[in-house]
Amino acid sequence: MDRGFFYRRLGKLFPVCFSNVACGGISLPNKHHVASLAEVFLQPHYWRLFDLLTSSPRTVLDLGGNCGHFPVLCEIIVRWKFGTCTADYHVFEAIRANISNIRFTVERAKMSERTCIVHGAVGKRTGEALLSRSASSTLTSSAVFVGGRVTERVPYVDLEAYLAVRRIKEVDVLKIDVEGSEYDLIETFPNLFGMARILLLELHDLDGRQQAARSFLRSRGLVQAGPALHNGNDELLVFRRQEL
Repeated sequence: MDRGFFYRRLGKLFPVCFSNVACGGISLPNKHHVASLAEVFLQPHYWRLFDLLTSSPRTVLDLGGNCGHFPVLCEIIVRWKFGTCTADYHVFEAIRANISNIRFTVERAKMSERTCIVHGAVGKRTGEALLSRSASSTLTSSAVFVGGRVTERVPYVDLEAYLAVRRIKEVDVLKIDVEGSEYDLIETFPNLFGMARILLLELHDLDGRQQAARSFLRSRGLVQAGPALHNGNDELLVFRRQEL
């Protein structure tokens, strides 16, 4: 029997809870929260942020928010390293069902006042992303991979316009996990990468474009700051701005 069977039914009534996390706590009311937390907290990739940070960040940009656990991890790391955290978090997520999951997570962690949640696709400047979903995960969709039936049509967000309106000229931490749309981001918003001080990136294996993407990041003053970890053929990479 599927191990998620009982959790789907009992999680909302008897969620797994962790107290004294970030400013509040973490609750896991369903299997999607469990999977999201495992991806962020139980793999080494995002924990490398602890060594990369040299000062407390002001702006954290999370592209591909899933259930919202990366901002919580970032908050934990910053508080342990610098004693306090006043960062503003901007979380972008294309899948509508995940917006309520992100809101739930940041509310439980008592980070809502410093977190802006945006429902929209990232990668292109205008138009719609046609998201298709894998059969194995109802909360993982891509405008690039999978194919088949379109499950959502989501407008793209103009990231440059978004940052300009909020007068953000530097992004202390840029996290990108957008299921193959990182290549559209590179093509459409090259200046975004010049604004980043630290970049955590999942670089998907797409038509042999990974090497060209790494060369582009070096041209923007970003140097690889640790070994490439691997999730199948995809690369989990960290970069920092060269003058750091």
